Amino acid sequence: MLRLTGLTALVVLSVTPKMAQSQTLTPTEVAAWREDVRTLGAELPRRHKNAFAHMTREQWDAAVRRLDGRLPQLKRHEVIVEIMRLAALVRDGHTGLNADFEDRTGFHRLAIRLYDFSDGLFIIAADSAHKDLVGSRVVRIGHATAAAALDSAAQVISHEGANWVRWRAPGMLTIPEVTAALRLSDDATKTTFTIEQNGRERSVVLEAAGMAAGGGHGPALPNNFVDMRSVTPGEDPLWLQQPGRAFWFTILPDKTLYINHRAVQFIDGGVMNEVFFRRAFAAGDSAGVERVVIDMRVNGGGNNFLNRFLVKELIRRPNLDRPDRLFVLIGRGVFSAAQNLVNELDFYTAATFVGEPTGNSPNQYGDARLLELPKSKLRIFVSSLYWQGHVAADERTWFTPDVFVEATSADYRAKRDPVLETALKRGSEPPLSQRLAPDAERGDTAAVRRGVEEYRSNPENRYHNVEGDVNDAGYQLLNAGRSSAAVVVFYVNTLLFPNSANTFDSLGEGYERAGQRDAAIATYRKALAMNPGMGSSRDGLRRLGATP
Repeated sequence: MLRLTGLTALVVLSVTPKMAQSQTLTPTEVAAWREDVRTLGAELPRRHKNAFAHMTREQWDAAVRRLDGRLPQLKRHEVIVEIMRLAALVRDGHTGLNADFEDRTGFHRLAIRLYDFSDGLFIIAADSAHKDLVGSRVVRIGHATAAAALDSAAQVISHEGANWVRWRAPGMLTIPEVTAALRLSDDATKTTFTIEQNGRERSVVLEAAGMAAGGGHGPALPNNFVDMRSVTPGEDPLWLQQPGRAFWFTILPDKTLYINHRAVQFIDGGVMNEVFFRRAFAAGDSAGVERVVIDMRVNGGGNNFLNRFLVKELIRRPNLDRPDRLFVLIGRGVFSAAQNLVNELDFYTAATFVGEPTGNSPNQYGDARLLELPKSKLRIFVSSLYWQGHVAADERTWFTPDVFVEATSADYRAKRDPVLETALKRGSEPPLSQRLAPDAERGDTAAVRRGVEEYRSNPENRYHNVEGDVNDAGYQLLNAGRSSAAVVVFYVNTLLFPNSANTFDSLGEGYERAGQRDAAIATYRKALAMNPGMGSSRDGLRRLGATP
């Protein structure tokens, strides 16, 4: 990594909040920033593995020209935020200027920590001087509602999908230079928050209290901070314990091996990555554990080549490598090498993924290299490699969980962990086919439909393809020799998804295997009428000696 030396370092690192609020740039400063912007415009596409995967060269060049032309009207902090916006156009979470890590911006941070829960944006922690704000819901940030402020921050955060924005934006909104440049506030040294506590709203003005770099993410907090959950006695939930550790494990009383995996790195606490996983699973074997939970919710990545040690330990234990015994907890903080580990676990193991969608896309640009701008010395990360998973055509911008669970502010305050609780409970729940089977055996179509509707309305199944799940449930019954029950399940699927040729194709196969030839022929023909390319229906008619 390049370092500043001499007078240049002194100037850049001694920027004060008042200096950040200075008047527009002098002609000399404009010329310096212009050289930086033009360098970025030329060098980022040249160094990036594929800068134009999500935009055109013309769009990039036009954006560079617009910023170049606006420089005389901008202040220093505004230029930096516009550079962040420019780099975010690449739509690559690894490429950009990150105010959370780049100390050369000279940006500052308010003495609070925000988090976007399912029930709103909350101040979850603050320094002791502002402890009365902890636990309050943020209604407005400056001139904008909390939701609008989060949307505005998304414009300057490099990302592929919305979940990484949910992870990064709350921290970005505690940087007053950023909120001012986004026109959310009028002052780059302080920000006004409208908060709601106990049903009453009030406004508070928070001033910059320290440097922006090095804060804003993960479970670790500054020593002088008071956390929202401190009002609740007892131990913190496991995902928040030992915040400084990259990986650690414990064996729970119910014979669960719990592994907290926060960073894909070589060593932690003197223990190497490979050695750690061997020890963890050896301890689990000795204790006779019956399931494994791998908690990756705040894993921001590291070294991709270290992922294999965990995967190998899992696949050599088929008694644990089952969807009802292996659970991986994921969320918006999963990024980079951690996302690649999720890809590997999904491909090679039978894991059930519980939590929120990840922050990174399964196929991603990464291995960012630094581009130092010539005048400001700001460092821009630029992706140099493309990490492709097991499906080249996978264009998802996040990986979705099998079981969706998102914490509320009340959960956090009460030290509850609904994600882990759901995973531990999930292993004892019967699959959908077993839940529908009794009613299906009786031919109670209405009851089966109610069961499917209940399944579809369950928030845990938010990201499920319910049509596919019901179809799978039908085939599990069919392959178990319970053809009459399978026909009822397939039939309900056609009622719920009447425009799907596949549901009728499956129902046709159910009828065929149940010996109901005429019904099978009619249903196969309906599937073909909806989709003439449905080869399996054509094959079914051929087996039954009928014409399409």
